[in-house]
Amino acid sequence: MKFPCYAVTLAIALAFVGSARAQKITAGPFYGYRFGGDLSNGTTGQNYKIKDNPSYGVYLDIDPRDSGLKLELLYSYQHTSVDLNDFAPPTNSRLNVHEFQVGGLQELYDGKFRPYIAGYVGATWFDMPDFGDDVRFSFTFGIGANYYLTKNLGLRLDARAFGTLVESSGGFICANGGCAVSYSGDLLWQGEATASVFLTF
Repeated sequence: MKFPCYAVTLAIALAFVGSARAQKITAGPFYGYRFGGDLSNGTTGQNYKIKDNPSYGVYLDIDPRDSGLKLELLYSYQHTSVDLNDFAPPTNSRLNVHEFQVGGLQELYDGKFRPYIAGYVGATWFDMPDFGDDVRFSFTFGIGANYYLTKNLGLRLDARAFGTLVESSGGFICANGGCAVSYSGDLLWQGEATASVFLTF
């Protein structure tokens, strides 16, 4: 399941680079904290909470007309775990959550301080090294602000909500014809707050 994520991300990145000639480009790494998200036991109905943990990633913006409306490629990663308390024996399983998103960001006005709203679509890759993985369609809403220290250097604060489309009957820890762990509900939500330093060129 790993190849499709990397292939799609590479294709999107190449499309961005191909369209970025003579455009204003902004790029920056970020670090923050991601929280929320529930899984469940496919047999007993026991809920498992995804542990709140730090997250980090990178974004690339292209501003075609220097209008404040930017195309954005976003990657966010969380290394976390899930406590499978009712397993025999109880298990703390590693979980890696990768967000691959592409969308738009609109700065609301000019100046050094520029609040913005953003929206994205893409894919979420859940990877449990001890058991298996799964890729699902997802979308993201974001708000935040850019603060330009100079023409080419700035600070950014973000708050995002990741929504992943899932089915409660689906799962990714499967063996002997059944799935021990499945998704809870039709949407899996995670929130994230991050900060970054960016460069514009």
